Amino acid sequence: ARAAERRAAEEAQREGQRAAAAARNAAKAEAERREKEAANKRAEEEKARRRAKAAEATAAKKEAKAKNNKAKKAPSAFALEEERRARAAAEVRAQEAKAARLAAEQEAARRAEREAAELAGAAEQAALREAAELAEALRRSGVDAEEALARRVSRCEEAVSSESTGGAGSCSGVSIGWRRASARRPRAASRSGSAPSSA
Repeated sequence: ARAAERRAAEEAQREGQRAAAAARNAAKAEAERREKEAANKRAEEEKARRRAKAAEATAAKKEAKAKNNKAKKAPSAFALEEERRARAAAEVRAQEAKAARLAAEQEAARRAEREAAELAGAAEQAALREAAELAEALRRSGVDAEEALARRVSRCEEAVSSESTGGAGSCSGVSIGWRRASARRPRAASRSGSAPSSA
């Protein structure tokens, strides 16, 4: 009986030891599980933080790139000043070209006026010369006619003095014509002399 009790006690002790070992194993397994879960959780949190940081960095890069592109597209103050100066220079050149064109047109108009005045003066001088030449020709023709008539009168008077009285009748008409021509000569001379002065 004592041996049986001893065996029973040993068996109970072994059972307790097994139970204690099982409890320790279970506790150890639970601790490992919890540790693993905690590690997994920490890993997930780390991954989440990394993803957030990566997303933030990506967003910052995109924003910086957008700002850079906007700065490149937007004209700088220097470029705007250069463009303004170029426009002002182009406007000045256009005004200078317009002024030069107007000056050339005015000079051409003055030249045309001078040429027209010169042509008009030349035409007037030619007309005056022609009028003077015509008056001189008329005066000379009148003088020639008077000289011829005077010669006829002289011949007639000589004939009258040497011939009979019948010849004097024909010479009387020549004398009358000569006197009329002599009376007209001052008027012709005055007309010929007044032609150049009227010009």
